[in-house]
Amino acid sequence: MKITKKAELFIGIASALILPLITFIILHAIRFDYYTLKEFIVRILKLEIAGKFLSLATIPNLLLFFLFIKLNKLNAARGVIGSTLFITIIILIFKFI
Repeated sequence: MKITKKAELFIGIASALILPLITFIILHAIRFDYYTLKEFIVRILKLEIAGKFLSLATIPNLLLFFLFIKLNKLNAARGVIGSTLFITIIILIFKFI
């Protein structure tokens, strides 16, 4: 079964949006497990460091990008770049607002 270009792009976008969320949850579970996830999110928003945690959670997208390039899934790699740019805009909003 051949995956269309649009489906491949959607796979890249979806995976690049889900992977930082999973990374954020794993970061919470490993390092900050004495807070509930809700308390943790409220705390980083209150301390105005949400952008930093979101930046850390986005790093695995780099590995995902290179994986798609290695598998010759260029449209999926484009989706990863698009999603990462979207997350970057959110990080900038957290930083300057």
